[in-house]
Amino acid sequence: MFKVGDFVFNYSRAELIKNNQVVKIEPQINELLKLLVDNAGELVTKDTIKKTLWSDRVITDDAFRAVIKKLRKSLLDSARDSRYVRTIPLKGYILIAEVTAVAGAVNDDKPKLVMRTAARWLVACGLLFGVISWTGYSVLSQPAAVTLTSLTSMDGSEVSPFYNAPQNQLIFSHRANKDDYLQLYAKALDSGRITRLTYDDANYANGQLSANGDKLAYTRSTPGQTNTFIADFSAQQGLSNIFALPDVVAGQRYFQAWSSDGSGLYLSDFKQPTRSQGIWYYELASQKLSSVTSSAGHGSGDYFARESFDSRFLAILRNTGANDNELLIQHLPSGELVHVSKLPGSYQHLIWSADDQVITLSSFYGEFAQYDLTSRQFALLPVDINNINNVFYSCGDRCLFARQHNGNYLDLVSQPNPFLAQTPLSYSGLNHNYLEFSGAEDLPVTGKRSGHIYLINKYHKKSQIAVIRDNVKYVLASLPVDIEFTALQVNQEETHLAGIANGRVFILALQDQQFRYLTTELEKVASVQWTAADRLHFARIEHGQPTLYRYELDADIKVRAQNQVYAKQQLTDNQTLVIDSEANAWLEQANSEPVLLTRLPSVSPNRWQVYQGALYYTGHEENLAYLYRTDMTTANTDKQLIAKNRFRLNFELSSDGTTMLAVRSVLAQSDIIKVEY
Repeated sequence: MFKVGDFVFNYSRAELIKNNQVVKIEPQINELLKLLVDNAGELVTKDTIKKTLWSDRVITDDAFRAVIKKLRKSLLDSARDSRYVRTIPLKGYILIAEVTAVAGAVNDDKPKLVMRTAARWLVACGLLFGVISWTGYSVLSQPAAVTLTSLTSMDGSEVSPFYNAPQNQLIFSHRANKDDYLQLYAKALDSGRITRLTYDDANYANGQLSANGDKLAYTRSTPGQTNTFIADFSAQQGLSNIFALPDVVAGQRYFQAWSSDGSGLYLSDFKQPTRSQGIWYYELASQKLSSVTSSAGHGSGDYFARESFDSRFLAILRNTGANDNELLIQHLPSGELVHVSKLPGSYQHLIWSADDQVITLSSFYGEFAQYDLTSRQFALLPVDINNINNVFYSCGDRCLFARQHNGNYLDLVSQPNPFLAQTPLSYSGLNHNYLEFSGAEDLPVTGKRSGHIYLINKYHKKSQIAVIRDNVKYVLASLPVDIEFTALQVNQEETHLAGIANGRVFILALQDQQFRYLTTELEKVASVQWTAADRLHFARIEHGQPTLYRYELDADIKVRAQNQVYAKQQLTDNQTLVIDSEANAWLEQANSEPVLLTRLPSVSPNRWQVYQGALYYTGHEENLAYLYRTDMTTANTDKQLIAKNRFRLNFELSSDGTTMLAVRSVLAQSDIIKVEY
């Protein structure tokens, strides 16, 4: 069910509810409203509506207008003064009313393809659920309703929130526009007074008050440097006595949290493509930096840490590969690891309850779980609302502080290749339009034969493999939302897609939309690339090192190809590009020594591409996104800025090199909220 303006829309029962009055709507009107709800705020073309409601039948304009008129009548709307359905002349219609999912609703209208694909995924992942059931988890009883209360409602986006109970103060970062710098703000919840704390041309994040609220630690980032600062904090006067942590401490580490007694800070290593993160502790009085956890081996390592209020325990989130995550709890006085539990999903944040007996975790896609230290059991929380994440405070029994955004945070865009020696005016004939659809789009690749765009989309708690044809998006397969895709490739004949989902290689046959995995959950892979219509290369991680395999589609066999290699691409009869175990790109040539070209920030095949004798790849310098180009003859590297505040860097150059299909970061409207369930 959905809240649409003043109505509750129950699609499965074809009902509109307002003021406790239930009105049945015709099946065709029901399908039309569902189509508009699924694309709320987006243009739905007349052709899309016709294909959805009438399939291939030919209808008159009068019949089409009659359906639109009936929908407006059901919503007590009008074309002249529309509050629900706006007409875009000659193009289509937009549902302009606010749409939110109703908590606790059960949606029984899944398409057959979605059900079939999800069933195959569940069978394939049986081993995973077997491991989770060994740890044990349950689902808390569903309450009557979930209540959301806004703690902030500023125009724009509030991120990295923190709450200090003794001072009753919220600390958060905010920006009103996508290209603004993130600045620190404080809000006193008793008075509602908001204070801006920073003003300069830098990004500020992760502001956290010490336990007594007199000091604020935060991260300040510029293109040249990222560092952690500590300042005295006053709700009336803001920040004073600001000083930076030594560069040897914070230069390659990111601020995680205060210790509970305020004597030191926890930090984590910066992410690197071939090295796991660890957790560190910096004692302020002695200025001593010590390692808390060492490299985890496989996976990205330890990415989140929070100390219990009584200073006895440290809870750590560890990634061991793809979406395989663990909760570790260390007893700080003895240094012993007292809990190690596999997480029942992909969770990015955690908080302690006031009595230090329960840990609450949240995922980016609105999944919540609790871990009871006494029973050593997980319980999934009944908070089934889209796009609530970043849990940061436990405000009591069945009460949390979190963040909610609108779900539309990534769009595709075709933009000029910045290395072209052209003036801006000469770009006017190029296609550099936004490709805006509902949800968050990523990993775009173009079919060489058709020009269709294949992509991954996150929408309504689903991970979709989709295709854009004639500016209309079609879903090819649908999987659970916590399936994380890290690569997507299409073969030249455009018969199959291949990619990586949760660290596993998959293939999707485009003709019959059959989805299947080529590797198991016990295998870890990091790269995938078509070399022919029926031949695929992928890198499997073995003993911490990549090993390149070749998969023969017709014979359904896997053959080991080369050790300590992520990827290998034949450029000419005499030249081969090789990406080694350290993400170094080498040009191998017959009868000569290999030439080191560059080191890649990522080995993902959607982050690098060879075009006309140059290796193109994307990378970050703080909040700035760059396209790099390394000449494969001279090994010289140049760079061009492609965007500010673009956090997803997957791209593809067009066949003529004039444009690049990329992923645009959108300023998703977000607020800080109180969740009672």
